[in-house]
Amino acid sequence: MVMEQSEYFLRYEHGAHRVLVSNIGDYGSGRVRRDITVEYPTGSMQYKSFKGMLREVVGKATSGVTFDRYFRTEDVVGDPIFAEWGDLLIDTVVEKPKNVGIDLSSKHRDIKRLMYSGYGKVIHYNGYDPEDVLQEIYRGILARNNGKCPFDQSKSSFGHYVHMVIGCILSNYHRKRNKWKENECKAKGYDEDGNYGEIDCGQLAMVEEGYCEDLSYDRAKEELLTHCTSKVKKDLVCYLRPILELLSLGHTQTYIGNHLGLSRAIVNKIVKKLRSSAREIL
Repeated sequence: MVMEQSEYFLRYEHGAHRVLVSNIGDYGSGRVRRDITVEYPTGSMQYKSFKGMLREVVGKATSGVTFDRYFRTEDVVGDPIFAEWGDLLIDTVVEKPKNVGIDLSSKHRDIKRLMYSGYGKVIHYNGYDPEDVLQEIYRGILARNNGKCPFDQSKSSFGHYVHMVIGCILSNYHRKRNKWKENECKAKGYDEDGNYGEIDCGQLAMVEEGYCEDLSYDRAKEELLTHCTSKVKKDLVCYLRPILELLSLGHTQTYIGNHLGLSRAIVNKIVKKLRSSAREIL
């Protein structure tokens, strides 16, 4: 008795190898016993069941995939249509459209209005530049569009989402500005309005009319360095001038330490001496 064999092909992602299937019996309840032979380039392999073949082909245990589903025979009426060699047999799973978040090209005006209406007073009270804050908000929204929490209209309204994002970004902006202010070098002097008090050391580089008219900036700097020389150790005197120059450019103590190869403690000690000398001279 010659057993009839049906010809199939593995799916494209599994190699598209020729498969010969022989039905040799029935397990009952519609389960068919099959003798399956897969013709690999290195030789043929025989399997006693479809699950055994699938486990070998896929490389791991599978569930829910039947013979008819794998070889596309379950929706065929009459004789099955067999796949030709090399046919692309990839499941066409419809993926959900990706959430792209907020389109700034069309929503930037709405975001600007929400910022002014919800946080305008906070921005004005803290003396922030509204345009600078707005750019930070745009950047934060773009980061969220490409991150894990883009805007999803099924979860929240546009206004509520933008209001929450602005609150987070403004909080981070406020913390960054405070950190920047803490790292500023302060000294006693006259501000732009002529009021005497604590000012940024960077302003010491500017000599206003009517203030120290007989002293140029260079002369004032030399006087400060001379006065501070006696207050630091001899091996640290050589760092006074470069540290003062970097402070006048607005650099932080951490940057100065890394730039000059000094520890934060030494830089902090020299800065304190410069502040003390500046107070005494002024």
